[in-house]
Amino acid sequence: MLADVDDPAVVFATSMRLTGRLVRTRPRLAQVMLNSRGALLEAPYGHAVHARNDIEAAISAGRFVIDDVGVALACTAGCLIATMHLCFTDPKDSVDDVADQTVLDVLRMFGMAESEARRIVALPLPADEPPPESI
Repeated sequence: MLADVDDPAVVFATSMRLTGRLVRTRPRLAQVMLNSRGALLEAPYGHAVHARNDIEAAISAGRFVIDDVGVALACTAGCLIATMHLCFTDPKDSVDDVADQTVLDVLRMFGMAESEARRIVALPLPADEPPPESI
């Protein structure tokens, strides 16, 4: 979905925004991620591998200021898991709004300027976001 995007920070943020929306679009998959917790960080496939690659690319491009990619990946996963938990247990706010706020905070945590982080989080998501699954 993001093969034509050149900015690794945008790829990372978009992937994270879509993952945060799994609570709404794919609640069973989101629940599996919640139940897996740290195990997903060690998996040789899936979200963690892609997130690590995106983080490394953003560092190389000068978009993120990070000393330890492993810690950055753990922060990313921890924020997503906590956000999904919040959306499942306290659904008073829009899942999309909560996911986007989380991504904004992570981008700032990774050294991005406020205005640039807000610009990235405001970008439209790919049109072929998966349809919500029935519960």
